[in-house]
Amino acid sequence: MLYSGYYLCSCWLLLLLLTLGGHVTAAAKAKPDSVDRFMQRAMQRHHIPGAAVAVVQGGKVVKMQTYGMANLQWQAAVTPQTAFQIASVTKPLTATLLGVLVQEGKLKLEERIGTYLDSIPEAWQSVTVRELAAHQSGIKLVPLETTRDYNHARRQAAKLPLDYEPGSKEFYVSSDYGLLQAILERVTGQTFAQALQQRVLAPLGMTATRFSNATNEGLFRKLDVVPQASQVYSWSEAERAYRINDMLYPAWYYAAGGIYSSVQDMANWALGLDRGTVLRPATMAALWAPAKLRNQKPTGFGLGWTTETYQGHRIVGHSGGPTLGDVIRFVDQPQPLTVIVLTNARTGFPPYLAKAVAYYYVAGLKQERPENYK
Repeated sequence: MLYSGYYLCSCWLLLLLLTLGGHVTAAAKAKPDSVDRFMQRAMQRHHIPGAAVAVVQGGKVVKMQTYGMANLQWQAAVTPQTAFQIASVTKPLTATLLGVLVQEGKLKLEERIGTYLDSIPEAWQSVTVRELAAHQSGIKLVPLETTRDYNHARRQAAKLPLDYEPGSKEFYVSSDYGLLQAILERVTGQTFAQALQQRVLAPLGMTATRFSNATNEGLFRKLDVVPQASQVYSWSEAERAYRINDMLYPAWYYAAGGIYSSVQDMANWALGLDRGTVLRPATMAALWAPAKLRNQKPTGFGLGWTTETYQGHRIVGHSGGPTLGDVIRFVDQPQPLTVIVLTNARTGFPPYLAKAVAYYYVAGLKQERPENYK
């Protein structure tokens, strides 16, 4: 891969879709302010300055609440329109675009990437689009901070041997999505941002979702103005103070983690998944299915989504950071349920917030407690 951005998240968001054997109900366990009290406790425990939660069920937003500060310097509160940097949670949105293009017949998952990319080394020729999207390419990563643009990153990576034979294992590195972005741009004739806007963001009403186009120039980092963008912070226990964190996702790397989005926009995305606005049910199922290696062994990734079994439920999703945001979605139920949590804290605990919020909506779940996480 060209670069692994997993640890670089500024706002983490985990999108999980759970296939349940049990009954999903919002009314059975949800109590007024229960989620709010949990979030306030978690934010205090983990030094999270600001957060936003949305719960979507049965094609409706049944809860949307914001907490704390989007910007500590200006004491600006989080609102439903606050744009959080969601980092690698961008990948499920990239996969949404991938699915749309497959539906349009513009690309095929089983095609080799050389069908769409010029000037790639012989060692890469057998890698398929599916293997690239499922982190099975074996292409070595190149540090993002040492690359100028896609062509430079590709040339640098091409000098390195493969980490492993393509399709023989799964190994998560974000740079697969730098290459995937180049493919999406080739087949659409647009930049990734343009293609995503036309085929995903606009149809779903995601008006606050955009990119910062970050570049480093000497001592300065230049970024586009993102309206109502939240600042990312980390907590220094030694100094007992917050530290400002800025993340670098240049334009050629947008598909891996460059998106800023609001809780309102992410709720609109969940509604779009419920309603089949841009993706057909069969396409969503294909994206969420555990990807198989060439020996047919299933892995922990779908296409743009992670997969796991959680308390007996099959879940798919993604984190960014991995500790800045969280979304879970329960599918194959009469009333699909999605829980979205966005934060602006770069911290060290594993993703669990959306699972904890889901406790108030899913019968039989054991609650994840902030006290169990450092």
